[in-house]
Amino acid sequence: MSIVSGHTLKLLLPLAVLILCTPVALVWWTGAGDSRSKTEKIEALYRRYKKGFADTPDVSVAELLAMRDKEPVVLVDVRGPDESAVSVIPGSISILDFNDEAEKYKDRVIVAYCTIGYRSGYYAKELREEGFRAFNLKGGILAWVHHGQKIVDDSGETHRVHVYSSKWDLLPDGYEAVR
Repeated sequence: MSIVSGHTLKLLLPLAVLILCTPVALVWWTGAGDSRSKTEKIEALYRRYKKGFADTPDVSVAELLAMRDKEPVVLVDVRGPDESAVSVIPGSISILDFNDEAEKYKDRVIVAYCTIGYRSGYYAKELREEGFRAFNLKGGILAWVHHGQKIVDDSGETHRVHVYSSKWDLLPDGYEAVR
């Protein structure tokens, strides 16, 4: 004997569908799940790239911010000039400027970054082999903006980021991807 009749089930089914689908619809409608899925994609790509420089330590955005509160950190942008012209993390220096005066920074903590952490991971690996205390920014400038940190260009704060290619167009809402 069935506890719920067929007629009652027909009445309850639409209500059950509405209750189950509302959270999914709200996430889709508000875009709340979009940022999380992008950060998950950034983390997944970074984990895959990390295999090439597995022994090189990385730091998250939160760890970098805490590190900067304790000691001077040299933030090195390893992206090309065309990418850096669009925006940079405030206070960073270019790879070219760093390389010109590398010995000057021998006793400092170095954190390298790029778009997602691939190129900077290999660069940090090289620096460590040369005796520097170098780290890689996990998720690069993409992680930086997803953590609500500002970026700048020659005119001041901006919301434009050179994303290298469409594969890395994983910016949060309100940012413009430049390729």
